[in-house]
Order: sequence, then structure tokens, then C-alpha cells
Amino acid sequence: MTRHLLIGALGGPNFGDEAIFSAWVRTIRERDPAAEIFCDGYGLQNLTQYAKGVATVLRHEESLWMLSASMGAGDAEKSIWAHIESELKREDVAGDLADRLKALEGFRPDAIHIIGGGYFNELWPANYAILFFARMLAWKTGARLFASGLGLTPVNSRNLGGLRGLLSTFDHVDVRDTESHELFAGLDEGRFSCSGDDALLHLRDGDISYPLRLLDEPTLTICIQNDLFPGDTAASGILSDDLLRILEARGIRKIVYAIAMQGDVEGPPAGQIESLNAAGFTTETIPPFSLLEKGFPVSSDGLVITSRYHPHFFCALSGIKGVALTSIPYYDTKHRAVREMGSNWPVLGGEEELSGLPAVVESLWQRDEPSFRPEAKNGFIERKREIATRILDRNSGKDAFPIDIAGTWEELLHSLQRERGAAREREAQAGERESALRETIDRNQVEREQAQAELGQVRTELGQAHAEREQTHAELEQVRAELERARAEGAELKDRLLLMEKSRSWRWTAPIRKLGARGSKT
Repeated sequence: MTRHLLIGALGGPNFGDEAIFSAWVRTIRERDPAAEIFCDGYGLQNLTQYAKGVATVLRHEESLWMLSASMGAGDAEKSIWAHIESELKREDVAGDLADRLKALEGFRPDAIHIIGGGYFNELWPANYAILFFARMLAWKTGARLFASGLGLTPVNSRNLGGLRGLLSTFDHVDVRDTESHELFAGLDEGRFSCSGDDALLHLRDGDISYPLRLLDEPTLTICIQNDLFPGDTAASGILSDDLLRILEARGIRKIVYAIAMQGDVEGPPAGQIESLNAAGFTTETIPPFSLLEKGFPVSSDGLVITSRYHPHFFCALSGIKGVALTSIPYYDTKHRAVREMGSNWPVLGGEEELSGLPAVVESLWQRDEPSFRPEAKNGFIERKREIATRILDRNSGKDAFPIDIAGTWEELLHSLQRERGAAREREAQAGERESALRETIDRNQVEREQAQAELGQVRTELGQAHAEREQTHAELEQVRAELERARAEGAELKDRLLLMEKSRSWRWTAPIRKLGARGSKT
């Protein structure tokens, strides 16, 4: 029994990415029915619903996608690798990565497989971190590390060197288009390959099967996106009077809108529904989960018009007529890759080319050419199966990396965390001591201020007592002065009396005073 961790742009849901996932699950189980399959993507809740009973979906705290998303892409003017390195110098991010790697180590994967899709490029640079995380996990566990069916353009020149260097450490890297393969010019040719889209694993000889669903009634299937494409604007011009006449002539009166991903065009413009019904056309909308469950609707006598890559891929290489629409270089590359894999569909871009859609559709039936070139298609299918065999064969007898780089880094990180924890504890203790000292100082300060207040009061009272003493002293001095004056006046009076007694007149009048004294007694 083997264990596989599949990492992809899963959980939108998105018809194409989920189809790639189901292709690898089926391929793995054909080789090892008892294989344990784990998967990671950006929409874990939706992925759990889709993968139920098929694979185990990582939890949020285990997901490498979730960590990558939380780190973001940083400054667009700088290398994404510099941003990743800067983020990993943060203790919380480094600790988060260490915890996730440790949790994933418990799954004991034999293979870590980045499955196909065009999600490692300049449109979503934050995703580059997933490649690094997968590399760390493979070193930690000794698992083989693969990538297959990737679309790597457009790529910023600042990030190309790091991308080449990182992918050179993988056991094998496979891409889906020529432009992506050219990025590895000069590197080990045995380590890099271009076998086309991983969804080629779904293609089998014979009748149309999942992920397509064959309808009995001739049908026009429309699948137009609004992300990276002006979907609503394009959709409003598709069902022109000229195209409706062509459809009617071909017996096509059923129009199905397939929503490959949430946000896609859901139906004709509101003002056109009544006129379509009046003309005898019926419309239907198939939501994303229903599309995944039942398959993409097509009819052998019908037509498909789509801006999306995988509907073009599956329908064209399964013999269904159609037209692909594009508007940006990213989708130019994708639709060109499908043509390299064998599609004969015309690809239209821009409003001017879209106006010529009726003529292009008419020519499809007039020429009545096959929708694909068998040699190109079969060649890519064979190459893709060889890559699948190569990937799955290398899971047996794997050798672990001789040095547990991730484990050593993880232990150093945990040691640092322990030291910082001890430092924080010491800091907390010092803080407590500082608080106690501050309380003592504050208490002493209060007591000192209280004592100073009491001292001030005593000084005030002493001042008052001193003033009262001075006043009393002044009053005493005044009394003394008055006493001295009284004494002086008494002495002066005594002197005057003595003087009077000695005077001649006093003596002469003595008899008279005696007579007066006697008379007063009688």
C-alpha cells in the first residue's frame, strides 16, 4: 500500500482542476487499489464535499495552501523568494510551518505530488511558497517529490532563477505547454518533460465518458468565465440572429450554460430570454457541483462555445465541434497548448473576431473536419501515461534524504522558542519585581509627602507660637515701660512733697491745718 499527498488548485470548485484530481486518483487506484490518498487545495470545505469517500482532505491547520495564502505575495517590485524568506524569519510563520510539517510527517507519504494546473505563475505569485513547503516536507519525510502537467507562464524574470533552482531539486517535473518547458533550457533533460495536461489521463479510446456527459438532443453548450475574461460582455454578443439561424438549421434548439466555476456566465442576457423562448429555444443552467457530479454536457450533433481551457480540451479531443474564445496572453498560451495536443478548434480573440463567430461556426459544418488530429492526441496520451508510470514506479524502494534538514531546522526553531519563552518568563518576573519596587517607592513617597505636610504644619504652628511670644514680649515691655513711668512719677511726687514740707510757707500754715483737722473731727 502506498501513500500519496496530492496538492493542486482544488476546492473552487473548478471543473478543470477537479477533473485533473479525479484523473490522478483513478490512475493511482488502478495501480494500487489500497493506496491512501491525501489532498490539499485552496478550498478545503468544497474539496471535502467533492473528495468524500475518495481521498482524505487536509485540515486547515495542516494545509500548505492555507499557510501560503496567509503569507501573501509581498511587494510586486521584489522577488517572491525574498518575500518568502522574509516571512519565514518571522517566529509565528516559521512556527506555523514547523507545526504543519510535523503534522504532515505523521501521514508518512511515499509521494508528494503537485498535480497539474496553471497556478504557479505571475498571476498568483503567492502560490510559489507551496513548492518550497512541499520541498521541505519531502526532505523531512524522505518522500519522492513530483510535479506534473504544470503551466508556468507568464513568469517574472525576478522569480525565474529561483523557480528553476527549486524545481531542479524535485525528482521529476512535467509541464503541459512548450512555453513552460522552454523555461528549463540547459537543465537536466531527464528531470524535466512536457507531456501535456494531466487531464489526458481521462481520455480513453471508445465512447465519451466522464468528465463529459453525452446528451441525446442536439445542444449548444456555452461555458464563459468572468475571471480573466470579459465574460458577460462576450456572452451578450454570442447569440446573434445569424448564429440562431445557423443553430435552427442544424436542429439545435437547446442551449445549456455550464458553470465551470462560481462567477461564470449563468445564462443569456435578461432581455434575450423571452425572444429565445418565442423562437422555440430552451435554456438551462448547470451549477458547478452538478457539473462535477454529472459531467460536462455535450452532444455529438451539437456545438460548444467556451473561453475555458478544460472544456476546450475535453470536448475537442473527444470529437465535439466547438469554438474557443480568448482575450489575454495567459489564455492564448492555454488554448494554443490544447491545439498542440491535437485540437482543431478555431480560437477567436477580441470583439472583432467575436463578431465573426457565425461565419466560423458555419464553416465548421461546411468543412466537416474532425475536431482533433489523432496523431497529436495519441502521442500526448502516450507521453502522459509514460510520465504517470514513471512517477508511480518511483514510489517503491525510495531512499530518504540522508540529513533531516527540516527536522534540524524545526528543532532549532523550537529551541529558540523555548529560549524566548524562558526569556519572556524572566522578563515577567523582572516586571513583577519592578512593580513591587515601584509600589514600595510610591508608598515611601506618599509617607514622605505626608511627613513633609505634618512638618509644615508644625513649622506653621511654631511660627504662630513665635509670633504670639513676640507679641507677649512686646506687651510685657510696654507694661514695664508704663511701670517705669509710674515709678518715675511717684518718685517725682515724693520729691515734690518733701520739698513742700521743707518750704517756709508749709511751716507757716501748719497751725491752720491743725485747726482744720480738729474741726473736721467734731
